Amino acid sequence: MKLTLIYSNENARIEASPEDKYIQVTWLEHTSGTPLKDVLLTALQYALSEGIFLWLYDMRKINYTTVADQAWTLKEFFPAFDAQLQYRLACVARPENVEMLPDALIQEAIDHDPVLYKNIKMKILLDMELAKYWLFH
Repeated sequence: MKLTLIYSNENARIEASPEDKYIQVTWLEHTSGTPLKDVLLTALQYALSEGIFLWLYDMRKINYTTVADQAWTLKEFFPAFDAQLQYRLACVARPENVEMLPDALIQEAIDHDPVLYKNIKMKILLDMELAKYWLFH
C-alpha cells in the first residue's frame, strides 16, 4: 500500500491511502492538548472528505493520554465521525506505555454509547504489522 503524506509538523505525520480507505497518524513526540487536537482534527477533516474509515495511530512516542484529551476524544472527536461508516481504529503502543493509554476508558465509553458502539471498533496492539492486519481483516 502506497501512502501519501497529508500533513506533517514537529508533533506528528499524517499519511493516507484513500483508495484503501486508510489513514495513519504517526506521533513523532509526546503530544497532548491543543497540538494533539489540531493533528487529529486535520486527520479527521481529510478522512471525512475521502470516506476513510480505517485508522492507524502510531502512539509509540506518546507516554500517556491526559484525562482532558480522553474526554475531548469521546465528546467531540468520535462524534464528528461519519455515522454512515463502520470505523476500525488500531492504536500501536510500546509495551511499557499500554497502561497509560486510554484503551479501557475509551472502550468502555464506546460500549455504553449506542451510536459509537455501532460505528467504532478499537484495539490497542504492540506491533505495526499486526495492527494493519487487524484493520484489514
